[in-house]
Amino acid sequence: MQAFHNARNFVLSNPVFSHQSNHYQSGLNGGFHPEFRTKSDDSTQGIDILRESSAPEAAFDSDSRRYAPSCFPGTRSQYIEDIVNWATTQSAFPIYRMTGPAGVGKSAIAQTCAEELRSQRQLGASFFFTTQGCNDFSRFFISISCQLSSKSPDYHDILDKKLRLDPTIVRKQLRSQFRELVVEPVRELELAGKPVGGRVILVDGLDECKDREAQKEIIEIVITSVSNRSTPFYWAFFSRPEPQIEAAFADHRVASLCISTFLPISRGIDGEIELYLRCGLQDILRHRGITTSDRPWPSEQDIHTLVSAAQGLYIYAATVLRFVGRTDTQYDPQDLLHIVLTASTQCSYGSSMRTPFEDLDAFYTLILQRVPDGLLFSIQLMLSFMVADDTGDDVQVGIRRLSNVLQLTESKMKMLCGELAAVVYRTKPCGISVTDHDSSSFNATSGPHSTSPAQRFPKAVLAREEWLKFYHKSFLDFIRDPTRSGPFCVTTSTMRNKLYQHLVELQVYYSRCYSFQSDCGLTLAAIKPNTSIADTQHALSWPFDSEPLNSCMRAIVFEGTGVILLDRLFPYENVDNQLLSKFALVDHRTHLSIQSSWLVSPNVLTSGSIFGLSCIIKNVRGTMLCSATRHDILTYDAERFRKGVSKLEAALVIQRYQPNSTVLGLPLFRCDSNGNLLSGLYVKGRGQMSTFWYWILDPEMRYYRAFETVNLEEGEKIFQEENFELWDVDLVDDDWGSSGSAFPDAIEVNDRTVSWYSAESLSFSTKIT
Repeated sequence: MQAFHNARNFVLSNPVFSHQSNHYQSGLNGGFHPEFRTKSDDSTQGIDILRESSAPEAAFDSDSRRYAPSCFPGTRSQYIEDIVNWATTQSAFPIYRMTGPAGVGKSAIAQTCAEELRSQRQLGASFFFTTQGCNDFSRFFISISCQLSSKSPDYHDILDKKLRLDPTIVRKQLRSQFRELVVEPVRELELAGKPVGGRVILVDGLDECKDREAQKEIIEIVITSVSNRSTPFYWAFFSRPEPQIEAAFADHRVASLCISTFLPISRGIDGEIELYLRCGLQDILRHRGITTSDRPWPSEQDIHTLVSAAQGLYIYAATVLRFVGRTDTQYDPQDLLHIVLTASTQCSYGSSMRTPFEDLDAFYTLILQRVPDGLLFSIQLMLSFMVADDTGDDVQVGIRRLSNVLQLTESKMKMLCGELAAVVYRTKPCGISVTDHDSSSFNATSGPHSTSPAQRFPKAVLAREEWLKFYHKSFLDFIRDPTRSGPFCVTTSTMRNKLYQHLVELQVYYSRCYSFQSDCGLTLAAIKPNTSIADTQHALSWPFDSEPLNSCMRAIVFEGTGVILLDRLFPYENVDNQLLSKFALVDHRTHLSIQSSWLVSPNVLTSGSIFGLSCIIKNVRGTMLCSATRHDILTYDAERFRKGVSKLEAALVIQRYQPNSTVLGLPLFRCDSNGNLLSGLYVKGRGQMSTFWYWILDPEMRYYRAFETVNLEEGEKIFQEENFELWDVDLVDDDWGSSGSAFPDAIEVNDRTVSWYSAESLSFSTKIT
């Protein structure tokens, strides 16, 4: 029918012409329809205000998400099935929550679930937060209501009317937006006999919302709505376990409302990652029109290498495919894959060449950029220590020990861990049964043969410790490499100097907290009342509630810090000489005595590490003997050792010593035919705080032997009398019961092996195998 058909002689005053086209299908859940569109030339329409204030690019099917990751067919099937079943069967739990570390594939699962729920007409709305634009919390509920209105003409009309009357709704606070754009329209429809059904609202990446308080507020608003049933919707959240999000979901009401799933990094999905890589690489060849009939590509070894490198992390595999699938380069896919496979060798392919893991690096950079300025230095220092303390790829550090080394309170340490929740995690205490047999502290004489509290309480300390660990090796590689992490790199000379300064000052302080008595060993020094330093009994930033355990922890911090300074940072290539010279201010007698009195049982061979060399250590009457195996000497960089010794000598940390007489082989400072030093006797430290250190390193003869002592005459005698030829790695006693060592290489806890006093170091780091 035409408007004004055959009409004549009339006047229109302020006309508004509009055309409305409704496309209805048989809807589900109380009147919602898949399609509803309105066109109007009235720019003041309320619904237009809503649309203009929304973020259409945040919807799962927006054009801006054209290349968004989704699950490859046959992968993550169980998770997808569980979520879709939860949504379509109207579960008794109206909130579903999936958390997991960075890069495990949460967003891909969310995208796939959104697509599946849309196909089943169960998706009410979706919002994918991203740091590259869709991170504005003020648009969240506006966008959700806008998407809901596109599926229901009645909902659409209510919003249009409300916004005509009050266009400022879109600028109100989140709670007001939710009430006026979601709660009130739903209530109005129910009163009109048009109830809204329980469609799913899917929210991904809430942790990437730019305001942390807003993240919490969104969750709290949803929990309150679900709890008091002001809306009928089902909510699915996908995010990293950031502290503010964890705090919001800790609400006492959540337990009866929410299903929680943790998506771990797991080698159990190696098969899925292999399928994803194989098909992805073949797709790349097909799209480029490349055939490899002469030789299969990729090879089985290539696939094995990639799967092994991924270590259960989907983002690694996805990054590889994005890099190999590039078309903006002169390299073909096979060349690009070769670059990926050899990336660990740090080969150079020209300044204009993108790195294989540029996308992954951007991801990790973003995580660190979001750390508040006031916490960034502490986090970098913590990561620098963890890297320095590392003896392999499986870095794991006792969190209480780390806190006390960095002098951070428990609350501050937990705050730092929360900031890095996407890339590190804390494990619970090991669950060892604890019996405190003694309440004494280490405030009395402890001679070399006494049983110290540290020898009685290490299991108790271990039982109360938590462990901090990286989710994935790729983040460790990232923060180690300055070309990848830039200002966040923790191995630069600047960061190493800051770490060294902190540790050496801590070591000087701790060494002054003990006094050395030549007749009976080591005792705690009494701190003078007028000192500005806290009493050593309370020096721990994160103490236990038991003084024997605190005594043990102080010994761990003191000795372990010394190991970092002597071993992990050796040969001090990035350490300023002026800073290095501060190591001479340490009372080295106390450090030696802590080892011989507390940590290394007398006459027991113990595996360890010194100056980057794996070796065997033996405590004989307070003199520490050291010998490396023939096998380790073959691969040891003797020149690196000499450079480190030279730096210590130049900084006056050690000084050459020529006694009037000696039973050691002469000359004390022998050189080979090329002038390379093969042996030396030194005083370590200054004055009465010093020890004697003798070493002999002969790569051709394949041995390194050394001793450190307070009494040179006795130390020489012990060294000469020791039959090093009988030393063998197989003789190292790792058994807790028989060795008597304060910190065994490993003990069994609930069918797991926990390394406390590491077989590779004396650093007190821990590895769980």
